[in-house]
Amino acid sequence: MSSLKEELEYLQLYLEIEKVRFGYRLQTNIECAEDAMQLKLPSLLLQPVVENAIKFGLYDTVGEVTISIFAGKKMRCLK
Repeated sequence: MSSLKEELEYLQLYLEIEKVRFGYRLQTNIECAEDAMQLKLPSLLLQPVVENAIKFGLYDTVGEVTISIFAGKKMRCLK
């Protein structure tokens, strides 16, 4: 398990490599609530999702593609 903050740091490294590969065509928008950054999730959960977004959203296009990631903390009441 890793924190969301760690996952996003690893994801940023991966995205930097992909941005060199695709140039201006790959844009990213990552917005995360500060209170969610310490939440735990399985390690490398986000990278395959973003890889698929690049593969299926960017490979067959010639235009610009923006991949957006939004994360927040949602409280849920259990009854």
